[in-house]
Amino acid sequence: MQLPIPINQNSLIAAACRVQGPYQKGVHNCFNHGKVQPPHADKRGMIKKLILTSLNSIRYLADASTAFLRAARAGQIDKIISLLEQGVDINVSNANGLNAIHLASKDGHVEVVRELLQRGALIDAATKKGNTALHIASLAGQEAVVRLLVQNGAQVNIQSQNGFTPLYMAAQENHDGVVKFLLSNGANQSLATEDGFTPLAVAMQQGHEKVVAVLLEADTRGRVRLPALHIAAKKDDVKAANLLLENEHNPDVTSKSGFTPLHIAAHYGNEAVARLLLAKGADVNCAAKHNICPLHVAAKWGKDNMVSLLCDNGANVEARTRDGLTPLHCAARSGHERVVEALLDRGAPITSKSKNGLAPLHMAAQGDHSEAARVLLGRRAPVDDVTVDYLTALHVAAHCGHAKVAKLLLDRNADANARALNGFTPLHIACKKNRIKVVELLLKYGASIQATTESGLTPLHVASFMGCMNIVIYLLQHEANPDVPTVRGETPLHLAARANQTDIIRILLRNGAAVEAKARERQTPLHIASRLGNVDIAVLLLQHGADVRAMTADHYNALHIAAKQHNHDVAAALIEHNAPLTATTKKGFTALHLAAKYGNLKVANLLLANGASPDQAGKNGMTPLHIAAQYDQQAVANTLLEKGADAKAIAKNGHTPLHIAARKNQMETAATLLEYGALTNAESKAGFTPLHLAAQQGHTEMCSLLLEQGAEVDQQAKNGLAALHLAAQEDRVPVAQLLVKNGAQVDICTKGGYTPLHIASHYGQANMVRYLLENDASVKAQTSHGYLANVPKLKGRENFDDWAFAVENLLILEGADIFLKQEGTGDAAATVAKARAKMILTIDSSLFVHIKDTTTAKQLWTKLRSLFDDSGFAINDEWVGSLLLAGLPERFMPMIMAIEHSGIQITADSIKSKLLDMEVADSGESERNSALAAKWRNKSSKGGNTNKHGGQIPNTSMSKSNVNNTKTITCYRCKETGHYRNQCPLLKEKTVNKKQSNAFNVVFLSGGFSKSDFYIDSGASMHMTPNECWMKNVKYSSSLPEIVVANKTKIPVLCSGDIEITTSYNYDITV
Repeated sequence: MQLPIPINQNSLIAAACRVQGPYQKGVHNCFNHGKVQPPHADKRGMIKKLILTSLNSIRYLADASTAFLRAARAGQIDKIISLLEQGVDINVSNANGLNAIHLASKDGHVEVVRELLQRGALIDAATKKGNTALHIASLAGQEAVVRLLVQNGAQVNIQSQNGFTPLYMAAQENHDGVVKFLLSNGANQSLATEDGFTPLAVAMQQGHEKVVAVLLEADTRGRVRLPALHIAAKKDDVKAANLLLENEHNPDVTSKSGFTPLHIAAHYGNEAVARLLLAKGADVNCAAKHNICPLHVAAKWGKDNMVSLLCDNGANVEARTRDGLTPLHCAARSGHERVVEALLDRGAPITSKSKNGLAPLHMAAQGDHSEAARVLLGRRAPVDDVTVDYLTALHVAAHCGHAKVAKLLLDRNADANARALNGFTPLHIACKKNRIKVVELLLKYGASIQATTESGLTPLHVASFMGCMNIVIYLLQHEANPDVPTVRGETPLHLAARANQTDIIRILLRNGAAVEAKARERQTPLHIASRLGNVDIAVLLLQHGADVRAMTADHYNALHIAAKQHNHDVAAALIEHNAPLTATTKKGFTALHLAAKYGNLKVANLLLANGASPDQAGKNGMTPLHIAAQYDQQAVANTLLEKGADAKAIAKNGHTPLHIAARKNQMETAATLLEYGALTNAESKAGFTPLHLAAQQGHTEMCSLLLEQGAEVDQQAKNGLAALHLAAQEDRVPVAQLLVKNGAQVDICTKGGYTPLHIASHYGQANMVRYLLENDASVKAQTSHGYLANVPKLKGRENFDDWAFAVENLLILEGADIFLKQEGTGDAAATVAKARAKMILTIDSSLFVHIKDTTTAKQLWTKLRSLFDDSGFAINDEWVGSLLLAGLPERFMPMIMAIEHSGIQITADSIKSKLLDMEVADSGESERNSALAAKWRNKSSKGGNTNKHGGQIPNTSMSKSNVNNTKTITCYRCKETGHYRNQCPLLKEKTVNKKQSNAFNVVFLSGGFSKSDFYIDSGASMHMTPNECWMKNVKYSSSLPEIVVANKTKIPVLCSGDIEITTSYNYDITV
């Protein structure tokens, strides 16, 4: 019989009672009191039998617990569950105190551990040695079990009998994954065993490098995680560092920021580990990020022991960071005078400078380290040494407010008036930074209170702008002048107004500052306050007599400026002090004009409420309503109209506000103007209505509004232009459609007889031409000069496509488009000629040279298409020649006409030849310019050396016969060698008296020259002339420049002077 009961004293009694119910009390008494008192004495045999049965049950249950523990070790979860259901105690343990969860944890049975925990197993139950399941799993490296146990509340820092923690056990067995997990979940690696061993110590003892690295990295403080060797250096742990170095660690391994362990040791002054690193070959001058060396670090942190050690091991005392700082800079900046002395003893340069010119003394002054500065000065550091901006150490001390260092420098005769690059003295800087103690000190040592910067600023200017009240008062008490102007004419009062320093202004005014001082552009402090909108300052200035009518150079008074800048309160204050409402600027604008322009409704209402006229005209006759319309200030326009502004007001050009609104497409403004009686057909001086302007700009909605309000669709200007003409000119097809829809005449003519089609054709507006033709515009309409409204003039490639489209449509209307593709003969010859003539009339005259040899429309069409069509266009010699002709100035017109009528083929070479054939003749027109004269040495001259280019070096003592060798010269006329173009036998005699070619004149008429210049001749022709006798005011000098000619030969200049050339152009072209 099986009894599912637990194995203990009570369970045995209960088991016995279940077997023989009547004897339960007797069994209890037997076990509880040591004697049996059954209710019936004759039943003793039965009790004996009961006890024997209980003992059998105990034996059975003992076997079940053993099976349970075995199943836990083997991971047999089904058997475990079965035994638990039969009554086996879940926390039963063996003789060593190991229970099921211990055994399952050791062998990594995660699911068994999870099941046992869910059924209530004690998670921190300990063995006889005090080990918990977490100890055992950590020792066995069962990371998954460790995670499960910790997640279910296992104590990570629980210690066994000898003080072992789970972390210690994992570290001992080199389970780095478990170590990382435990550390990340609060494991304390400082907990030691009874023998004093920490997890790090046992890992190092066992040589577990990975675990050592993990433990060292986890021991960092702050956000930066350093490599293991860096941590050892930081903790001065020589043992750990030695272990890491023995395991092939590089002593110069770098962190993410580039620092080595030696940098870390230098930072913390850990000399022992530093010696180890140096002994292991660490680079004493290793440059980390920004070129920082260990010596820089030691100097900065004042580690004099490290400075000595590093210097003894070859550290460079002149090493520079990226910014040019030496270790001496670092020590001085941090105020470590002992390190400063040590570095100076080691030969550190006392005058070395950073990239921006800071010396060590500047650094000591910056850090307010008077002792370090004293050491440097005692070693003869220059007291007035300057940076690249000419700042001295005294400037730096003044900037930082370090009065103690400043006094030390002044006692060592520092210049109290030294000027920086921008002219600032130490006093200026102290005023700027509000360093009152330094100001007092500087003035005591003779600093100039009236010193000015490059821009004319005095210390009082600076203090006033910065709002340093105590300094302003102090300077004024020491007789600083409050009215000194800067180079822009600004006094301290101007600058205080610009910086909104009300209290400073009050102090300056009480001390006699001129309230009406005028700066550049005649600007007063009141103008500045009005611009910035500071009503308190404005009122304060007015109370002290500021002139409310004062004007700037552009005739802006304070009220104009306030109206422009939306400063209502200032404007109100100015009006209260009788600011003139009708005063105008140079452009004739009143304050109301400016309020209208910039949309300042509040100021506009204020001005109107105080009597400003809504119709006062400006210089060009524009009223505030015109301006509001111009800038689409709808709210201001409404206010003006409500206050009686004339909607029909006319400017000097005849434009009404509606003209402006129409041109600018201000729809709401236009609608409002029309509501207040604006005339839709009002004419400007040129006769243009608002509809004209809207049509020209392409404002379809505006045109529609005007037409709805009765605008005349065909009303013509004084020159006869209607709205449709202007739409055609600008290719405004939607507007044209609207106009035509509203009855506009498609062929309406100007006074010159031009229809919209003429206009569109003239301006090359293909879309408009197409639209007008589709709406039956007459192609036969002629202007008063007989021009047909056909197609836009062909000017070249830029409008060929539009021209071709229009020509094709024109010939379609004429029924002659077929002749663009085939020749016409017989009866069609007249039609072909007519088609060709029409096409020629649509071509710009500059292109006639290309088409003179065509005889039919097809030839003409093909020729132009080959020249200007985008498909397959090639830049040939004829095209280049035509381009050369087109680019010549007006004076070459005779030559151009001669070429075009000659019948010769136009090429680039032919045009260049004709240009070179042009001769210079006398015409009585003269010009005098600076000139040079030079000659060549004949190749046969003795002693003639050649230059590197193979040319002869000229002789300055040559005769007139020593002319340039002509054997290699090519004539531009006949292409033969041996003579110049003007010596060519083919050249006909001219009727004019020649002196020299244009090329010669170009050389001589090139303007003034300098002896220090190097002249280069173009090599286009003869370059120079031997006729120095032509020159006047001749000067000879051995220092004159050389001429480099086309073949790179250098020619020295014989003399310099003036030459007077009389020129005339002969365009008698021989063809």
